[in-house]
Parts: sequence; C-alpha cells; structure tokens
Amino acid sequence: MADKLPDSDFLLDITGCGLRDSTRIAVHLPDEIGALGRLMDRVNDFGGYIATVVSPLSIDETGNRVAIIRYRSSNPESLDDHLRGLGYDLVTEELPTRH
Repeated sequence: MADKLPDSDFLLDITGCGLRDSTRIAVHLPDEIGALGRLMDRVNDFGGYIATVVSPLSIDETGNRVAIIRYRSSNPESLDDHLRGLGYDLVTEELPTRH
C-alpha cells in the first residue's frame, strides 16, 4: 500500500505506526462505560478519520485510562484544540510531518 512505510511488521500495522500523514494522540479518559466511544465520536464529528485505537484497561496515576488514537484529518491542530476545548486532557500529541 502506498501510505505504508516499507518493511512494516504486523504489530506496527495494527497499531498504525507505519501510517504517514496521521496524528497520534494519547488522551486521559475516565474509567467508565462509553468514555472511549464518546471520544471517538468527537474525533469523527470534527472530520477526523480514525485509523487505530489502543486503550488498555489499566488505570494510571491520575486515576484515568489512557486511549491512544491515530487519525487522519485535514487540520489535526484544530481537531486537537477542539478536543481540549471539550475538556479532554491530551497527554501527548504527535502531528504529521509535512513534506
């Protein structure tokens, strides 16, 4: 596939590590039913296309889960700002490299 890095392996493929032009965010979420689904809806509602989601059930030192989402968007900076405006705590943000 043209959007993949060469020689990627299965684990990299299923976590989206080889995707180009994608944004990766890690977000704190409350440990409750529906929290992950609501976050994914917010990304989609703002025009994001979700490629991968990883969210272990373990709780971190803040008492929250962490969801790692990789998505594509024509304006990822605005989408991330939108999520922050909705009250989401973005732990990390890796924007796509522009060529």
